[in-house]
Amino acid sequence: MIVTHLYTDHIFEATASIPWKLNMTAASSRLPWFVLALRKHVHVYSIDHYTRRPEFSARLQYPGTSLVDEINSIAVGTLGAEEAVIAVYHSGLTVAWRLSGAFPIIWSRQGESSTWGCAIHSLSDTVATSANSRKIDILRPLAKHSYSDSDHTSLTEDREEDVTSVPDFQGSVVQLVGHRNNIPSVALSACGQYLASASIDRTIRMWSLLDQSNIFTWQHHQWCWAVRFVYPFYFVPDSFMQADSNCESIKVDGAISDSSSGLDRIASQGSTPDTQGDAEPTDLTDIAVELAVAIEALSEAEFEDDFASDVAQEAIDHSADMENGHERDPTSSSSNKSGGDADSGVGDVGYKASTSALPSMASPLLLCGTERDILLLDPANSAAPVVSSIVRATSRSAFPVYAEMPFDRLTFLEWVPELAIVVAGSFSGNVALVGLRQSSDAQQPSKNAMQVLAHLPAEAANRQLYGVVVYRHTLDIEQSKAVTLLLTFIDGTIMAYELRNSLDNESVL
Repeated sequence: MIVTHLYTDHIFEATASIPWKLNMTAASSRLPWFVLALRKHVHVYSIDHYTRRPEFSARLQYPGTSLVDEINSIAVGTLGAEEAVIAVYHSGLTVAWRLSGAFPIIWSRQGESSTWGCAIHSLSDTVATSANSRKIDILRPLAKHSYSDSDHTSLTEDREEDVTSVPDFQGSVVQLVGHRNNIPSVALSACGQYLASASIDRTIRMWSLLDQSNIFTWQHHQWCWAVRFVYPFYFVPDSFMQADSNCESIKVDGAISDSSSGLDRIASQGSTPDTQGDAEPTDLTDIAVELAVAIEALSEAEFEDDFASDVAQEAIDHSADMENGHERDPTSSSSNKSGGDADSGVGDVGYKASTSALPSMASPLLLCGTERDILLLDPANSAAPVVSSIVRATSRSAFPVYAEMPFDRLTFLEWVPELAIVVAGSFSGNVALVGLRQSSDAQQPSKNAMQVLAHLPAEAANRQLYGVVVYRHTLDIEQSKAVTLLLTFIDGTIMAYELRNSLDNESVL
């Protein structure tokens, strides 16, 4: 995988943010929008080009009456035929805005207590939120909500906010009860039938949304802050991991290479990525087709023995999971439109996505972030669910001083299936690029593992991380080639990196 530092800039004033929130940034998968939450308002920024800083476009209407309310986290997904942004508030309020046109409010809902986690499943129009009431709400609109484009205000407009015209949520609400403490994170599986939750009661749970049952619970010794579904089909075989035995730790502009983490070598980097290479990168279209055929061919009998006796009859069917919940824009162009000069040097961490592997498991795994560690869990193996773990995943030292990371939280997890990596960030301001791989050992054909490939930024940020988001710039460059990683810090600093597949015929630097 090639890592290129694009820019470091400033996007908001430090006094505009509030510390100790969850992920306060998101990005559109259809349009060039970067979404940022500041205090009680959601701000939308336009991305003119992925190599340049997003520019402010609009501030969305806050429908409540509180003067001191605060957003705890946001998420972007599709509701109905429209892309939407969801924000959850300290007051318990949940608001959905349409992420197009004049950004009108679709609906709002007042919950019981401070709400922290939120997730959207686009195919089923489902929204999941979690709160300090120790409950998870599953929201399903009964019909398309009506709204007016006038339900919008921008920073440039001087007018009173009309909260009387905001539509209330109309639909079914189902609650999942079982956690014994606050629930900072929820995630929906790509098929929409399962939900995972992380709680500071030190448990990770998996729920069936078909009957609202808790089908998997795992107890940890640390508070659990984040959880995501990941799918082994996208993991990279060991044979694709290339290591240079002569490599030493190299400090570069935008990343740190460490041979002990399985990195090859990272060269000095310019400010503009190379998007005009001679060889074409891996295209994942064929993989998606192979996956669809392979999963369709799998019978339910293959799953029946995966769970322990208490959930042996809970057959997990993820035939709709080939895209892992990521919606490809069918109207996006596959041609390279980025332009720009070629980069004089790129950083290659020696990690290439597979183009031929077939899925060895149809069931998903759970990726979990705790106070300092990342864990990979297999809910199909209740006897020994921990598949792999990385202790102090975002630490740059094997033996960090505890005082350097007081009360740290690994709350930022972004799954990037097209690159077979997870971006993991902590409040301490450090980010790890974690590779997900499958063992090529014939004795352990289904062994999955994680490996830290690099840490970002190049030097310790020494400031709290505010948001981590992966922007897929389909309008600028073919999606299978690269994504843009945007790191936002509490002082308003924004750092951008391009992450792209290594070319199969490319020699290792």
